[in-house]
Amino acid sequence: MLEILLAVYLSGLGIAMWKLWYPAYREIQRTTPNALVARYPISMFFTVLFMFAVAWPLVMWIALQDDYSREFKESFINGAVTKNERR
Repeated sequence: MLEILLAVYLSGLGIAMWKLWYPAYREIQRTTPNALVARYPISMFFTVLFMFAVAWPLVMWIALQDDYSREFKESFINGAVTKNERR
């Protein structure tokens, strides 16, 4: 039973990273290549992975709904990139 819960949890984290963080990262990398998020992708990956792991139920709710996913992506980009880093 524990294996099933672990599989659901880890697959949910994978889906959240693929659907929420990766598109936001690509957009940041394309628009502001000098931003910290674009320059240090591995450290940002693990930071976001940890945050998603802690808030897993909320993140899954966001990842499964397209409207919330779009809003999350826009908010993440606005929060991660300062006005000085934007072109």
